[in-house]
Amino acid sequence: MLNFKEDIVTKLKESMISKDSRRLSIYREIKSAVTLFEKDNPQTNLGEREFQVVIKKLLSQHEESKETLIKAGRTTEDEDFFMNVLNEYLPPAISDERTRIIVDDVIFSLGTPDKKKMGLVIKKAKEQIESLGFSADTAMIANLVKSILR
Repeated sequence: MLNFKEDIVTKLKESMISKDSRRLSIYREIKSAVTLFEKDNPQTNLGEREFQVVIKKLLSQHEESKETLIKAGRTTEDEDFFMNVLNEYLPPAISDERTRIIVDDVIFSLGTPDKKKMGLVIKKAKEQIESLGFSADTAMIANLVKSILR
């Protein structure tokens, strides 16, 4: 797999050549965020997980910007575009139904734990979801586990 930084630089160059200012802007933003992460964490090598953390942070910032624009009655076309580009770098989200199946399996394998072991159930479910190549929303998993372990 191509190094994340190399991929971003390649796409940055392609955007310059094609004069696609929106793509150029988002790839510059990603490159800047990656550089800042590396500067702030010199002992950490930028692996897939760290890159996803950077992308999720940028995605969160653009979601907040979108909400602000909506409240101001302005168009969110650019934010939507940026968020779509950022989502290309994240693993696909898992469906609620599939998450429920995995959580049920974890609960069954742990022998119907009580609320005291909720953290363990969440951890194991998240690990299983990520091992399948999906992104796992911890808050969503936690809410699902809470509803099952009542």
